[in-house]
Amino acid sequence: MKWNCSIYPDKGILKAAASYDREELSEQHFLLNRDFVIHEIRCDGTKVVPEITLVKMNGWYMEYCVQKVAVPGNFKNLEISYTGRLSGNTGAFPYVREQITTEFTFIRWETFPYPFFCANDKDEIFGKLPVRGKGCITVTVPDGYEVIATERLKSRIVQADIVQFAYEGSLAVNNFNCSIAPYKKVTTTVGTFFLLNDCLNIDVEDIMKKSHEFMNSHFGVRNIATDTVYAAIPENFGNFASADAGVVYVQESTFASARAMGMIIHEFIHLGWNAKAEGIVQRMRFFDEAFTCYFQMRVMEVLTGDNDPVHDYINSYRQQMNSGKYELVPISEFGKYEYGDLNYTIGPVFLYELCSFIGEARFDKITEVFLRKYKDIPVSLETFCDEYAEGVDACCRDALKEFFNKWLYLTDECGKFLNRKD
Repeated sequence: MKWNCSIYPDKGILKAAASYDREELSEQHFLLNRDFVIHEIRCDGTKVVPEITLVKMNGWYMEYCVQKVAVPGNFKNLEISYTGRLSGNTGAFPYVREQITTEFTFIRWETFPYPFFCANDKDEIFGKLPVRGKGCITVTVPDGYEVIATERLKSRIVQADIVQFAYEGSLAVNNFNCSIAPYKKVTTTVGTFFLLNDCLNIDVEDIMKKSHEFMNSHFGVRNIATDTVYAAIPENFGNFASADAGVVYVQESTFASARAMGMIIHEFIHLGWNAKAEGIVQRMRFFDEAFTCYFQMRVMEVLTGDNDPVHDYINSYRQQMNSGKYELVPISEFGKYEYGDLNYTIGPVFLYELCSFIGEARFDKITEVFLRKYKDIPVSLETFCDEYAEGVDACCRDALKEFFNKWLYLTDECGKFLNRKD
């Protein structure tokens, strides 16, 4: 599979061409962003006229339309070419703004910028998009622009007034994202930073070095690749990391102060200190976000001298619960109810209380062993409780199990924060 894309920031236009071999495809139709005009579809070199319809998709947070394009089944090679001026409102998330501008462009897979050959079932679209084999991706932009993508860069070639970025992978084209901007590049010993503005008011290298040293000394040594890339993106786009590609996207306000660096430290921690979780356990967001937010709290306490690091998380949890979006349910059922967002707030509060309950030195020691053991083995909440119970003295285990029961399987402790007067 090949996908070649050219971005014209000054014109707000994307031009692309995709090529597939028949054995790479599992379906007879593909989905594409509704803003694109399909110029041509060829099967084995012969132009065909496909059936194109608009279908409504159920995104995570909204309903929107995409083009559904039917293709013949008797071909060896399929070629698709199209052009689009993106409208900025065709994504699955409210914060996805896929408009192409001279200042900044974000091409995200959720906006269907490239053909998706997938089943019709709406629930499957964002669950498991089938991809076979390997593929090549190229993104071409005017000289002076950089492309930061969620695939490992294979080559960067400057030709006249354009720059071509080439990627090759196992094909995470179904998860391919790229930011495009006239970035300023800052190289440090802990990775490369791409900034949207010229000013950098803080010593990023020193902050990241201290964060890395703290995590290594408390929760196990992780040698984060020095070729990790940190790319600034505008506000309200969200922050996220692609560990496989070594890319971290963070909002540009991150670089305003040491305290604001909490966002980038959060994504940095995701690159090395999370237990593995799958399925409904992953949807709880406990083993990735609760742990990462807690670690972030510990790091920021050292960097900023904050003597009440858990206070903001408690207030944020109260705001979430007072929004009317959530019912009071046990942490163990967050995955069942799709309440994973709550583990960004009440999750680190629980871990903070657990640390206080068993002591910081013991907590850190157990956590280091736990994270190393379940780095590549899927973990469950029950296993988590058993592992931490095994790490304390036998005389304390019954009390710890009762602590876990009230915090994780009942609503006793979480509910207290909603009515407590601070």
